[in-house]
Amino acid sequence: GSTKIFGRETFEKYFEILGRVGYIPGEIALPAGLTGWEFLRMMQALQKCRNEERLAYLLKIFELDPSGETKRMSLGVKRKLAVVAAFMSDPEVLILDEPTSGLSPDLDMEMMELLKDLTKKGRTVVIVTHAMENLDKCDKVAFLGRGGRLCYFGSSAGALRWFNRRSYSRVFASLADE
Repeated sequence: GSTKIFGRETFEKYFEILGRVGYIPGEIALPAGLTGWEFLRMMQALQKCRNEERLAYLLKIFELDPSGETKRMSLGVKRKLAVVAAFMSDPEVLILDEPTSGLSPDLDMEMMELLKDLTKKGRTVVIVTHAMENLDKCDKVAFLGRGGRLCYFGSSAGALRWFNRRSYSRVFASLADE
C-alpha cells in the first residue's frame, strides 16, 4: 500500500514532510550509542527545526532528563524521549501508536490534555490505542476489524450505540470475535 500526507507520498517525500509530522511508533527503537540529548539534536537536524524554548517546555512537562545513554533507559523514559522528539517541532500532524504506553497515570492524563490542546490549535492527531479510558477524550474514533477493515468512524459515544454495547471493552471483544 501507500500513504500520502499533504498530498505527498510519505516514503518518497519523507524528508520533505518530516518537520511537519510527528510520529511515535508502538515499539520504541532508539539508535544505539547516543545519549538522549544527542538523539534529540539529531531529530532537530532531520526536522530542520530547533526551538529550544519548546524543547525545554516538553522536557519539563514530561519530567525528562535526556542526558543518559539511550540503551540504558527504561521503556518509560524511551517513550518520553520519543514523545518529546515527535512534539518538539510543533508538527501539523501527529501520528501516535500507543503514545501513553509505559507512562505513569499522571503523565498519561497530561499527554491526553496536551493532545487535546494541539487539536484546539488546528493540529491533526491520530492515535492508535487500547487505552479505553482515553477514547472519550477524542473528537472522533475509528474501530477496525480483522484485516484492518473500518467498522466505525464517528464520535466515541456514537460507537457504543452503533455496536449496541455498554463499554468499549465489549466493542473490542465483539470485533475480536468476528
